[in-house]
Amino acid sequence: AALENQVRLEVRLARSRLGAARKSAERYKAALVPLSRRVAAETLKHYNFMLLGVYDVLRTRRDEFERQSEYIDALRDYWSAWAELERALGGKIPPELAAAPSAPQETPKAAPEKPAEPETVPSPEHQH
Repeated sequence: AALENQVRLEVRLARSRLGAARKSAERYKAALVPLSRRVAAETLKHYNFMLLGVYDVLRTRRDEFERQSEYIDALRDYWSAWAELERALGGKIPPELAAAPSAPQETPKAAPEKPAEPETVPSPEHQH
């Protein structure tokens, strides 16, 4: 009975850690990483308009990279908690119990515009 209670406690704690790690990773994915990207982009715009200095741009880029690094750490914690729960259960976790967060989607960058094609191609012969 004591061993059974110990196993149940271990599973509950592992499941709790997995839930907390998932929330953290999802918060980074949904809010913090995209926000830091947007701040960096806006800072660069202000720099281009000569409203901010180069050190402001570097600081916001550093902050953006720190948020991305923290997101990677949150994903690492999530997968560690996943493995811990699988160990506590003694097998695979049912998919409905814990869904894996995915990587943040890259915002598509605007494609550079192609130069306008001439309507008629001039012939190589010179006509005077």
